[in-house]
Amino acid sequence: MQSIAQRLKKRQASSIVIFGYLLIAIMLIISISNLQESDEKLKAHYQAMVDSKNQVVLINSLHTHARNRTVLLMEMLIKKDFFAIDSIRQKFLAEANLFGIARAKLLAYPLTPEMAELWTQQKKSTFKNLKLQDQVVDFILEEDYAAAESLLLNQTLPVQTETLAITLKIEQLLKAAEKEAAIAYQKTVAADDSMAAVIHISLLGLILLVGLFSFGQARHRERQDAKQHAMDSHILSEVTDYIGLTDDKGLFMRVNPILKGLLAEKSIPSDTPLCKTLSLLSGNHSESYMNDLSTAIKEQGIWRSEIYIETSQPFYAMCEVRKLSHSEIDHATYLLLITNVNALKEAQHLLEQQANQDAVTELPNRHCFQYELSHYTHIKQPFGLLYIDLDHFKNVNDTLGHHYGDELLKAVSYRMENILLREFHDQFMLARIGGDEFAVILTGEEDNLDLLTFKLSELLCSELDKEFKIKDRTIKISASIGIALYPTHAQNNNAIMRSADLAMYEAKSLGKNRHEYFSPSLTEKLNLQIQLENDIEQALISRDFSLHFQPQYQLDSLKIVGLEALIRWKTDSKNISPAEFIPFAEKNGLIQKIGRYVIQEACQQISIWKKEGILPLDIKVALNISTQELSNPSFFANLNKQLVHFGVDSHNIELEITEYSLADNMETEGSTTNNILSLLEEKGIGVSIDDFGTGYSSLAYLKNMHIDRLKIDSSFIKDMTNSQDALAIVETIIVLGHKVGAKVIAEGIETAEQLELLKKIGCDEGQGYYLARPQPVTDIDTLLKIQHSPAH
Repeated sequence: MQSIAQRLKKRQASSIVIFGYLLIAIMLIISISNLQESDEKLKAHYQAMVDSKNQVVLINSLHTHARNRTVLLMEMLIKKDFFAIDSIRQKFLAEANLFGIARAKLLAYPLTPEMAELWTQQKKSTFKNLKLQDQVVDFILEEDYAAAESLLLNQTLPVQTETLAITLKIEQLLKAAEKEAAIAYQKTVAADDSMAAVIHISLLGLILLVGLFSFGQARHRERQDAKQHAMDSHILSEVTDYIGLTDDKGLFMRVNPILKGLLAEKSIPSDTPLCKTLSLLSGNHSESYMNDLSTAIKEQGIWRSEIYIETSQPFYAMCEVRKLSHSEIDHATYLLLITNVNALKEAQHLLEQQANQDAVTELPNRHCFQYELSHYTHIKQPFGLLYIDLDHFKNVNDTLGHHYGDELLKAVSYRMENILLREFHDQFMLARIGGDEFAVILTGEEDNLDLLTFKLSELLCSELDKEFKIKDRTIKISASIGIALYPTHAQNNNAIMRSADLAMYEAKSLGKNRHEYFSPSLTEKLNLQIQLENDIEQALISRDFSLHFQPQYQLDSLKIVGLEALIRWKTDSKNISPAEFIPFAEKNGLIQKIGRYVIQEACQQISIWKKEGILPLDIKVALNISTQELSNPSFFANLNKQLVHFGVDSHNIELEITEYSLADNMETEGSTTNNILSLLEEKGIGVSIDDFGTGYSSLAYLKNMHIDRLKIDSSFIKDMTNSQDALAIVETIIVLGHKVGAKVIAEGIETAEQLELLKKIGCDEGQGYYLARPQPVTDIDTLLKIQHSPAH
């Protein structure tokens, strides 16, 4: 019985041991399953950390490129030197492309809904910022530094700040994601270690069955596999780039498939050292190349260069070798990254082409022409400069529209280019440098240049005088050509351009459709122009200009309803007529400075009248605005600044814009002019169309925007008492103005007969010598006080 009981106890103990072994085995199976799940989480969290780190690096790259573009813009504004600006501009364009590449890489990563919304906002703000920066560059290239600085400070930098704020939000989200992934990674590692401890304890119970060492080795291999998978995911995360990792001797430890394929195509063995590999890829086998490369990597920790790789599909590549400060990937020492930059090269080429080519004629533009001109004067190459202006071209745009004008410009350029190619082969450069202005540089021996330029000018005048067939129209124009020779007539860029320009205007003044050479007899004119330009600049600084005001009357009551501000210039020796210096200022880029002067003076005077209580809101002060001011993005900001500074009510201001300027500048949807006119309307500033009836332009702007007044040109007023046609035109303009809700004002009223007739046909307002001449401020004060007195 005792023997049986002992046996039963032994069997019971064996059963318990077996049950224990089974329990431990089940625990092991469960633990191993959990470990496998933990390994998957480990890899996922590791990859999330890597992705977040990569995105933060790319975000910082966006900051750098955006900041670089702003710094380069500042450099261009400071330099104000053509060659320096051109060099900086190329860097500026490259930064934009690098910005775009970094942004594209960022958007390749998975996005949360919150991140996608921020990227949408960032895209809108970024594109707006890039567009504004490009406009700043355009102003710099046009040497309009004041407009460039205003646009940069007042619009570009605020938009960039907005873009940066959005980007910082994205960066914060990415860093938060990285931190969250790191925390999850550490938690997973801790849980993994705890599970491993459980398994090790369990293994003590199974050491006779499976062996602790074997399991430890198996677990070690599993953890190595997890890290290997993480490394593979990291290497393959940028599949469009060629990526490799090497040890401290430069031998490849890992390469991604695309680099492996490239090495195979170039027949480079996988055990080839890094420097030798780069030498074979670039085709540069010199010892100095490899020594420089090796030295840069070891001493500086980084080497970067552009190379050309010849394969079945050759490409330009940006190659970078970077020493890793620390690595969790098999203790790798160096990272090789090769990026295909063919697309960037093509984009740069396209940008250079757009920057140097006229969009209509596909000829070199003014920027390219000036660069070539600088080159020839720099190397002292004799040449003849032909400045070509088309006669009567404005009539084509006014009567047929700008589409016909563009087609005519193309036909003119083809005809001129054919002449040059046929007669002068590679001795010339033809460019479009303005609206209807072209220029030719014709190289040759100095002694022979006068004959060559004479021959070319004769051919051009003859060919351009022939009819052009544009669509369904036959168009007749001609050309006036000014010729200057380098170095005979001038020794630098500005002087040679001025000389040719002056000769061209001489040709126009002598009847057009001809050519004239610059000659000593024109030197005095050139000097006078230079002197006049200096005098205008000095008069602006010394505030020698003054304003006179011509009253505008309501015709039925002869009550003053407006004052037109007219600039006057009196020197110590004489009065200089606006008809003399205003056209000169428009041509030589000074009109915007004069315009800002007039706005400031007018606002200051309005403020004085308001304080004296003699200028009610129903009297508007009209300011004449030039085409150049109307197309300047900073115009409205400057106007608004003066209104605020002097406390002027916007309802006391009216801007007079010529019909031609308005139609010409409003043609493009979203143009600067359209934007300015919209801002004026929102501000409550009146708009008057001056010289109405003389522009031969589309009247679409009357339909598309609010016009306060139409101003009938004085030529019609002068003729209407003895010409039925002129009278009919005046009556038509009055009816048209009333139909679109505008008041109609007649200018140039010189007789009582004209005044009575205008009243009879329903004209609202008028001005002219019969009513009142332009008068100084003191006389206007008297008129306003009389009208404001209780008796009136």
